[in-house]
Amino acid sequence: GASPRPRRAVASHRRRNPAAQAVAPAAAVFNHSCSANAHASVTLRRGRRPVVVVRTIVDVPAGAEICISYADASRPVSARRETLRESFFFECACARCVAEA
Repeated sequence: GASPRPRRAVASHRRRNPAAQAVAPAAAVFNHSCSANAHASVTLRRGRRPVVVVRTIVDVPAGAEICISYADASRPVSARRETLRESFFFECACARCVAEA
């Protein structure tokens, strides 16, 4: 069969140009968790490749998966799940969502 298309992370630079977007495949390798242990930011500059910076936000044990949150983690579980369902096409079943549901 056909191989699946690679996942791509898309960043939008809203301060300067609300229509500006970038494809950042390096950021697409991180899975989602509403209890993320890292944060990803993307810097966009006209005519240059996007720069993706991922920083841990808690101590991460060796061998543990690095996860970022695809949704605003400060929102209630129902709002997070709605955002993830509508924008990323999955129902979040991370430990935090299961505990808060």
